[in-house]
Amino acid sequence: MVISIRSIKALSACKVGIYLSIILSGVALFGAYVDPSEVRNFSNVLPVLLTFPIFFGLSGCIGALCYNLCSTRFGRLEVKVNETTNRGEDSMKNIEITEVKIISAFKSVIYFSIIPSFFYILGGLVVLIGGIIGAFPIVAGIPLLFIGIFFSLITGLIGMLVAFIYNTLSKFFGGLKVQIISNETSEDEKNQYVING
Repeated sequence: MVISIRSIKALSACKVGIYLSIILSGVALFGAYVDPSEVRNFSNVLPVLLTFPIFFGLSGCIGALCYNLCSTRFGRLEVKVNETTNRGEDSMKNIEITEVKIISAFKSVIYFSIIPSFFYILGGLVVLIGGIIGAFPIVAGIPLLFIGIFFSLITGLIGMLVAFIYNTLSKFFGGLKVQIISNETSEDEKNQYVING
């Protein structure tokens, strides 16, 4: 059965972003993102530990809002699932995501990257304008413009690659298993679920 993700709750995406940031903060603490000689000084690592949860939480929240706005017009994330119902619990279902549709993964990742791309382009324009009036070198804004333009495309391609790898590995090792509570909906929305934490 193929289902499409109708919407993503912003608070839920914020929580997932914070969970991911905890992992990255641990990596930063052990020196993967900072110079190992400076890890001994905790004051050098503390700003990273404090900004990761804020940045990833806001990114998840804003990304979910962009997904919700764009998905109704340009297409939703579609996944192929196997579904089973728990015995004695009609509303509780176990879903195994066996395949992620590659084109829908491309579009969905682009929805999440709209805001960062906008800020790269905005920053590039500000630096270019600053270069015109003499505050910055003009060439400093050009890389930001290119990053902003290609950021969504590159992240979309990475989303396609991740979906392809996931699809390949899930055939051999099984997919992500999720337990959901389904609310009875109309026939049109029967195969559409809301991701909620």
